[in-house]
Amino acid sequence: MIWTAQDIQQFKDFNISVDKVTEDLKTFRRGIPKQTLERAATIGDGISVLKPREARKLAQFFEAAQNTLNAVKFVPASGAATRMFKPLLSFLEASEAKDFSFSAYLKAHVEVSDFIREAHHFPFHEAVLKQLPVDFSFDAPASVIAYLKALLQSPGLNLGNKPKALLPFHKNEGQTPLVLEEHILEALHYAKMKGEAQLHLTISEHHLDAFNAAIKEISASDKFRDLGPFKVQFSHQKSETDTLVVGLDLHPLRDKDGRLVFHPAGHGALLDNLGALQADIIFIKNVDNVCAPHALETSLQYKKILGGKLLQVQQQLFAYTEALDSDMLLDATDLAFMVTYFKETFSKNLPEYFEEMTLEEQRDFLLELFQRPIRVCGMVENEGKTGGGPFWIKDSLGQESLQIIEASQVAVKDPEQLEIFEASTHFNPVDIVCGIKNYKGETFDLSAFNNPSTAFIAEKNRLGKRVKVLELPGLWNGGMWEWNTIFIEVPKETFTPVKTVLDLLDSGHMPG
Repeated sequence: MIWTAQDIQQFKDFNISVDKVTEDLKTFRRGIPKQTLERAATIGDGISVLKPREARKLAQFFEAAQNTLNAVKFVPASGAATRMFKPLLSFLEASEAKDFSFSAYLKAHVEVSDFIREAHHFPFHEAVLKQLPVDFSFDAPASVIAYLKALLQSPGLNLGNKPKALLPFHKNEGQTPLVLEEHILEALHYAKMKGEAQLHLTISEHHLDAFNAAIKEISASDKFRDLGPFKVQFSHQKSETDTLVVGLDLHPLRDKDGRLVFHPAGHGALLDNLGALQADIIFIKNVDNVCAPHALETSLQYKKILGGKLLQVQQQLFAYTEALDSDMLLDATDLAFMVTYFKETFSKNLPEYFEEMTLEEQRDFLLELFQRPIRVCGMVENEGKTGGGPFWIKDSLGQESLQIIEASQVAVKDPEQLEIFEASTHFNPVDIVCGIKNYKGETFDLSAFNNPSTAFIAEKNRLGKRVKVLELPGLWNGGMWEWNTIFIEVPKETFTPVKTVLDLLDSGHMPG
């Protein structure tokens, strides 16, 4: 591909190299192979179930160490709530047509009629009514349209264009806290540094003022004056991680001025943001996964349990790594003991050729194997939610590893692969605790443990055309491919995502 002078200037403006964009184009043209699933990870085969006594001890281990740690809660929160309200926004768009039939539309789109019927249960209902006449009622199509415009558009609450973090998901004792406030409340229980809660959100730059205004209001509330101090930091997805957009003919897409079109490369681009955190332990959670107050205690307890497991394993691996990296004399028995610990902890066998290595080669091999970021991932029983799950993958050398795999990464048209995918018993709720430092306290270069081949190509609409976009390996999928990984079953009560507005009617969000 020969790039124009205008193209080169664009690359400079985005701080993107010519080689990087050229490689993006090559990736579109050669395609990305699907992952080959070996088998689903299940209880006893990749997923651990903690006994109550062990779980309590891990939580206590975390609590005992908490005051000595720099812990941070990391929440990807850049997206607007547009997708959450998509059925309602589609209704408003359809209502503009001259031949629009209210009754026929509701009959064909039950999610809209369900919302109207249950509107009084949602935490934002009273705020919407304040935007409408005092005698408002759902007595006519025009009233429904007025209600939804007051909810979703400006002037009005404009919730359809706000980030999820700045929406209320719950109503509790007459209060409707923002999702942001609920994440801060959680962080106050397990993500602290010297008594101050630490929350890091990745957001869109144009939402920054709204977030700062919300934090100012939350800080001034009596609740948080009593609960303790907190600090919220923000970062943004870097423009240099954006990827080229191409048409279905695989030629670069250009706008009316002839400029190349780029696309944000998905949450996998946040690997740099994660690596920039100066933290001993990082809790990762999706922005829409906050539960109602009556279920909060269980959720908080399992954060401490997962955190305790990470600290316990990290402590042992640090001791082994320091010994391997020193002049300490270690014999075959010492190394065998380390190998046994690693295999039992991470459910992972070493390659057959390990036994054929010299003692010094084994020592170097184990040092490289132990000297990696660690993640402990909660897994919930699969109840048909969309998203990734835990699977065993075998690499080209025949080595198995535990990975979180999305449906888009699987060749579901292959009957054998589809059978394995559908045999999955558990689901990834993005309930992850990470350790990204080595035994010396140095932060790993996380890009060294990424798997670029797990990027994926998706189709979107841009500039009125159907196009292809390239997204980087997902943050907790290919982005953490070479991390040392532990999967632990957690209660389904800890997973209460809000993908559509009707999810707010689930038991995990309604008052207890």
